[in-house]
Amino acid sequence: MPEFNFLTTHVGSAPHTNASELNARLLSMLDIPCWLQLVRRDFRENIYTQYAPTLPGAVVDEVKEKAIIDTSAAGFDSALETFYQSVLDENVDAFALHPDYARGFYTLRDALKAKPTKFAKGQVMGPISFGLTVTDQDGRACLYNEVYVDVLVKHMTFNARWQVKQLQKVSKQVILFVDDPGIIGRRHQFWYHIRGRYHGIRWRFEIMGILTSLMKLDRKDEHSQEEKFKKDEMFLHTYSFN
Repeated sequence: MPEFNFLTTHVGSAPHTNASELNARLLSMLDIPCWLQLVRRDFRENIYTQYAPTLPGAVVDEVKEKAIIDTSAAGFDSALETFYQSVLDENVDAFALHPDYARGFYTLRDALKAKPTKFAKGQVMGPISFGLTVTDQDGRACLYNEVYVDVLVKHMTFNARWQVKQLQKVSKQVILFVDDPGIIGRRHQFWYHIRGRYHGIRWRFEIMGILTSLMKLDRKDEHSQEEKFKKDEMFLHTYSFN
């Protein structure tokens, strides 16, 4: 575990419009640089819209300036099949942030190519907050879609792995924040909902699996899949929804 000793970094969102100018300024001030989300530059940099290009069924409403998940669209099943094939193939590049939706990420990465740092920070939206905020075509929170909740967990996990892969090229160590305030604010409501409909331990593993997946980002692991599951399950038992 690295010694941070009150090193400075940034939360991520900023009320600015010029990514290059702000990035250069923060690089000169912060110990741990991070990529910035500039919602005032483009609404697509909103953390609830940012992942639309790589989410199956995602539709961006330019008028309402938000994204929804349309599971009734003609191409949804095909997009879902492509999504899971990328998961099976461990193709993290299929989950890359789009430059038009995350200008700050590419600005930071390109700046650090010329001057690598010891640390770099990224962030990914957690599946619970995303799923409770972004709705489907009927206005229902997509977290309560039995199929799509699995998509959200896997998507956020693979996007996080992609970020780490990119930032490892320009920094010695990568710090990744999982932004999921919904896991605190609505954890009781959500846990009782899924507990009544699914096998509790299975979904505890699926939802919290994003955390244990991030702990093993792209590391070679000699353990079998069964041993991995047991190790993750032991970790999950230390986390309580109650």
